[in-house]
Amino acid sequence: MNNKILLGVAISIASLHSNAVPFQVLDARSMAMGGTGVASAQISTMVPFNPALLATYRADDHFSLTFPRLGLFGSDEDDFIDAVTDFDDANYFDDFDVTINSVSSDVDNLSGALDGTTAGDNGVTAALSNVTTSIDNSTTIAQSDLDTLDTTNSNSSISLFSSSTTSLQTNAGTNGALTRNVIALNDGLDSLSGKALRGGFGGGLSFAIPSKSFGISVSIDSTVTGSGLLTILEKDTQLLVDYTTATGGYVDVSATFADDLVNFSALTVKLAAFTSDPVNNPILTGAEAAALDLFVLGQDGDASTADTGSIAASEAAVSNYSANDADGNPLISNNNFVGDDPDLVSTAHFFGIAVTDISLGIGRMFNIQDQNIAIGITPKLQRVDVFDVIYQLDGEDQNGLEVDFDDIEVDDYHKEFTEFNLDAGIAYRFGESERWQVAGSLKNIMSKSYTSVTGKKIDLNTMARAGLSYENTDFWLKPKLAMDLDLTENEPTAFEDPTRYFGFGAEIDLFRTIQLRGGYRTNLSGTDQEVISIGIGFSPLVVHFDLAVMANPNDPEKEAGAAFEMGVEF
Repeated sequence: MNNKILLGVAISIASLHSNAVPFQVLDARSMAMGGTGVASAQISTMVPFNPALLATYRADDHFSLTFPRLGLFGSDEDDFIDAVTDFDDANYFDDFDVTINSVSSDVDNLSGALDGTTAGDNGVTAALSNVTTSIDNSTTIAQSDLDTLDTTNSNSSISLFSSSTTSLQTNAGTNGALTRNVIALNDGLDSLSGKALRGGFGGGLSFAIPSKSFGISVSIDSTVTGSGLLTILEKDTQLLVDYTTATGGYVDVSATFADDLVNFSALTVKLAAFTSDPVNNPILTGAEAAALDLFVLGQDGDASTADTGSIAASEAAVSNYSANDADGNPLISNNNFVGDDPDLVSTAHFFGIAVTDISLGIGRMFNIQDQNIAIGITPKLQRVDVFDVIYQLDGEDQNGLEVDFDDIEVDDYHKEFTEFNLDAGIAYRFGESERWQVAGSLKNIMSKSYTSVTGKKIDLNTMARAGLSYENTDFWLKPKLAMDLDLTENEPTAFEDPTRYFGFGAEIDLFRTIQLRGGYRTNLSGTDQEVISIGIGFSPLVVHFDLAVMANPNDPEKEAGAAFEMGVEF
């Protein structure tokens, strides 16, 4: 073989850049054989793998028409599906619903206790007002007000008020159920954040006439690869904490006020009972009398809202309650919500790229220094469609527009480009009866760069792959072996890992009617990203049907795929 040619190929490969999509042809035979094909592709897929193979055909292969060729795959490299399953099993939102329903019930009970509708009496608000007036005017306290404030009666408004307040603090106070729900939810959201999910599909058709002197093929191939990423930002999770903390603080000061009212009511009822019947009822102890004076007059004796210890001061703590978020911005001021309607900044980012090639593959055998070397080129018209949408969790896209998935305008997130590009390949048969073949392929020799609607740059640079195959058509099983290796590391389209595939596969042919295939492929640039594949072909007469499936042997959810094709070859 001409050493200058090999040296030139080596220099070209060494100077290549990374590409934005993997070297992947979604046809059934190559998928079943570990994604191999650079030195072993059938006529129907020679062009997308290596156009030089058009000149290294078997002597009894003259024509191929394949339609359709279909394939799809999905990849969950970061265990996003498992994380979603765990998130769903944790019932975060169900727990929230239970807590919110409990809080709603507590609030309703509090309201009923304050106005008396629940207990059917005067209600805490009216009774306290009447009692305060009677004490100030040294008049007799009405029995109906005393009954309303009777803490020994579990059905009185003051008792219902006390139990509802205790329950509310348990559910929504500091370190209550609502706080625990938020902490658990934030942990769950964090478990979903930063995990990419990838998938794609492809299809094509081809017409090929192999020939050592001038092999030719016309094909249309389209591959769509997309990925999504959920990003939960700390600003949003902190916002949940801020609102919960503010609510918990308000519930706490309200509970303190409620406790003061309950204790005040108990003392008031005892004093009124003694006043009306000092013989049969006990007088207030010194401590109780001091406590009642403190509730009514405060420490300074003026009963002002700022007078510590008074009912007025306890009530003012609620009326004047204020709270800020973690950045110092006010959320609640003087018992009124003043926080702005928050904009959630966490996002779901969907990115996809579709590459469609309309190709003319040409292959020819050259005799170079007494060696038959096949060389092929594929000029092609290439259309690239880039889809890029960032969906904020507040319901808006990157343009600030409401996202309606039932009526989405694709053009708002889509850009298309049409270019000319070129593939090239080389192949050389050697060994006994030329059963071995070594080959190399360059795809997208004319590197391109594109920009999505969000400004994301996509590079479609040259990819290089080498392959080795063995075929023994003299043996009755007609065994075939193949091995492919990416010579370039291909950068991810968006959020997935880079790829540098190594694969190998085998095929046996039973009476040129049934083909059994198996293979293995791994991503040398990733971790635990290997797949095992199997496939079957059925080729009665000149028609062929091929089916393949692949999956990660350790966890099929990490990556799985399937492919089907049919056509005519003779």
